[in-house]
Amino acid sequence: MVIVNFDGALSLTNSTLAENTLGRGVHFGGSVIWGAPNAATFLQNTIVTHNAEDTRVQDCEGSITSLGNNLISDTAGCGIVLQPTDLTGDAGLGAFTDNGMPGNGHFPLLATSRAIDAANTSVCPEKDQIGQPRKPHCDIGVIEFSHHLDELVQNRP
Repeated sequence: MVIVNFDGALSLTNSTLAENTLGRGVHFGGSVIWGAPNAATFLQNTIVTHNAEDTRVQDCEGSITSLGNNLISDTAGCGIVLQPTDLTGDAGLGAFTDNGMPGNGHFPLLATSRAIDAANTSVCPEKDQIGQPRKPHCDIGVIEFSHHLDELVQNRP
């Protein structure tokens, strides 16, 4: 999947764009998110990371504005001015999880993810994509890290 903004305004808040590839037959661009010079593309509290195995893809390209608190794995080729609250490097995502319910497929945050508690809480929705509350502090991306699940895994015999 590739998100392309040719014209107009696109704003992504508390989103996760992960493990994307170009696929066969795609002849346009080579990035997960692309903002044209005439477009306004904004990111806040968003994770952007491509599938490293697809060497034709980069994380972002073109004119993109950071509103802060993003985690972008690699900004090479991206016309973005990072804010002091932005992070780069490994997103710390687990394997894709899908329980079969529409809209519940996601990449969970690993306990070591730098996205945990790193979002701007004032613009976070009250709940994440799968209905978990975003308290006491919001995580970057679409899914809130579940400390409860992490404790269960750590306490397994």
